[in-house]
Amino acid sequence: MNPILLKQRISKWIEACQYLKSAEIKEQLDTDEWTAIEELSNLWNKNFTANGVKDDALAHIDTLKRCEDMHPNNLKIKEMSKALTGVAREMLTKDEATYNEFKEALKKEIKQNRPVPKAPPTPKVPPRKIVVGQNPPRVPVTPRTTATVRDIVITGAEFRNTDYENNVIDNFGSTIRVGALYISSRLRITTDYYGSVTVKIRFTDPDGENRGVSTSTFDVSGSGSYITSGYGNRKGTFINIPGRWKLEYIIEDRLVYTGYMQVSPSVHAKDKVYVRSVLFADTDYDGNIIHDYGSTLYTDTKYLKPKVQFSTTRIGQATIKIEIKKPSGQISSYTDTVSFSGHDVELTLPGWGNKEGTSYSAGVYEVSFYADDSFMFTTHVRINSKSAPYTPTTPRTTYNPPRTTIYDPPRKPKGSGFGKFLKYLLIIVACVAGALWGLSKCGSDSNDDYPVEYAIADGVKLYQQPKMNSVVNQKLIRGTKIYLMEREGNTGWIKAKTDDGTTGYIHESYTLSEEMNSTMQTLFSNTDMSVQTKLDKMKNQVMKRQALAEMLRSDTFASTLKLVDVDIANVKPYESVAFIISDGNKTVAAAYKFDVDGVPNRIRYNSFENDNEQWTSITSFTSSQMKIKSTKGRTVKIDNAQ
Repeated sequence: MNPILLKQRISKWIEACQYLKSAEIKEQLDTDEWTAIEELSNLWNKNFTANGVKDDALAHIDTLKRCEDMHPNNLKIKEMSKALTGVAREMLTKDEATYNEFKEALKKEIKQNRPVPKAPPTPKVPPRKIVVGQNPPRVPVTPRTTATVRDIVITGAEFRNTDYENNVIDNFGSTIRVGALYISSRLRITTDYYGSVTVKIRFTDPDGENRGVSTSTFDVSGSGSYITSGYGNRKGTFINIPGRWKLEYIIEDRLVYTGYMQVSPSVHAKDKVYVRSVLFADTDYDGNIIHDYGSTLYTDTKYLKPKVQFSTTRIGQATIKIEIKKPSGQISSYTDTVSFSGHDVELTLPGWGNKEGTSYSAGVYEVSFYADDSFMFTTHVRINSKSAPYTPTTPRTTYNPPRTTIYDPPRKPKGSGFGKFLKYLLIIVACVAGALWGLSKCGSDSNDDYPVEYAIADGVKLYQQPKMNSVVNQKLIRGTKIYLMEREGNTGWIKAKTDDGTTGYIHESYTLSEEMNSTMQTLFSNTDMSVQTKLDKMKNQVMKRQALAEMLRSDTFASTLKLVDVDIANVKPYESVAFIISDGNKTVAAAYKFDVDGVPNRIRYNSFENDNEQWTSITSFTSSQMKIKSTKGRTVKIDNAQ
């Protein structure tokens, strides 16, 4: 260390110790404060490593920092306490070499200024009490009042990761990873300045993008180490790129230091990404919605923009590829980079199309999603002609397709002559025309003439035969479009096919009408991912969603409806399920029990309208009771369904 600076530190140390340890001041100090001063002032003459000087010094410094404002009537105590802790932080908490240099210099200074013992005094003169350190050296020191913020020099920076409550997750010296929440800096400062300082920190990510500026204000009491406040967010989406981040420290519009923080990938950087559901909207070039998510789309669609619900534990980025297959078979694709923070999330991805709205023709488009070239999900979206808009099909409850026609050959006609010949001729013409019509229909393989419904849950099966133990032709994803071809009498089984041409049999209880599917899509697009995850983890998904559909059919809700909470109770033969649904104006709570055939029957019900309370959770649900709780702390028991 520079000899002049070292002498200044020693001068401050001795002056502070003399003042704070004087009898007059000791009486004004708190017990913890005095103990910290006493022990800190004696740490200078120990073995740095063996006696744990650094840890003890930091503990005593923290105690004195907490006590600084306890003496509003004597501000000099605060001034001297800051001087002592400032020197201690710089000399006693760095490394052994710095400590030993300070120790030897202080020893030398005390020895040089120790009073020389006088000759034995006469009996009339009492002996003079000799106190070590009572004559501090006269070292020329610039008065503190002349030091300014501009005299602050930052010589280094370390980084740590904390949570919102400032609890340490990764301490200084640890590896900082993608997904860190709040980044704070420990700055090494050299200065004679005493007072408040405001530091602005500009963050630049490894791609060179300016990610924001944080502001941190703290008190400086000379040279030492100081910690800035944290900067980031609770979701962990701020530090989202691995690599070398640049942090620029600015004081009074003056760049005083540039530090670099190395960010490593998260240990969950390669976790799998899943797509749970997708809705599409038509937007313009600037992203303004023309036809909202879930609406009917037409051939003048400009940009087909997907809103995707992702489920993943990944922390980091993923390259999402969207592949669009046109009815003609032509494929177009584009990519987007997405950041994940280890939680389920709903994200709006860029759209594909053009400003003029000429990219799309009428038909069904297949849209597939990939994460880092790994397939995730395929769905379909219909683009309708403006001249012949798509009309939703009748709900399943009224669906009654014609029976299969059985060919019955005509009987042998009676009579003879031209009349008999004409009858035969007409029959032949009709048969040929019918055959040609049938061939034309078969060749077109069009789905337009079939009613449409949708799979009610993930894992619904399309069977080879109309029975549960049959061979499975295809497992469907929730919301998969199904074309109903032919009903098998009153058995509930329907012959159906999907957009990819797979045919098979599905039970009607496993499907939703287009209207109800749209309502369910709206419900889940407004519902928190935590509630959706809770529902998805429950057993017997088909039955749970059948109960939810029954609940939606029994009441009228606004388009802002969402699933607030869901719970189950162990009631034989299946788990009963309870829901809370709200659209902001009306809240409905209901519970359903399933019979031996898996059909949901409502057992509890209550509706709350315009009561200025938000019902947020199911606090109790058993075979004998159901209770829900509001944000105001009120609990209500839900009675039996009427």
